[in-house]
Amino acid sequence: MNVDRYKIFLRYLIEKGRHFYWKLYGESYKSNYVDFVREDMVYDAELDELKPFYSPKYKSLSNDIVFRDELCGGVGSTYSTLSTDVHDIDEEKAAAAVKCFNEDKYKQLFRIVYGKSVDSV
Repeated sequence: MNVDRYKIFLRYLIEKGRHFYWKLYGESYKSNYVDFVREDMVYDAELDELKPFYSPKYKSLSNDIVFRDELCGGVGSTYSTLSTDVHDIDEEKAAAAVKCFNEDKYKQLFRIVYGKSVDSV
């Protein structure tokens, strides 16, 4: 596996960590830092409806969090460069990731986004 795929997986791991800590501290955070909470509407497939989803805007959730810098996010954060790398993935790297997972839905999405098949890259 190449470094670019590892970056994607590492970025995903960081997101999983953020969700873990939000579940742990989220309710307390929402009540103590009202101005630092973002509310978005997200689709719940099980309920077939939109429902509110809350997440922190700026601050990390708690000083007690072991990976506070990594999980905080945003410009200048520990992983902002990693995040930029993942979001700025080029055609060849995207094709390599799609080939790694080899699922039709990703192949179709690649064709829509890049206007060509994964196999042509």
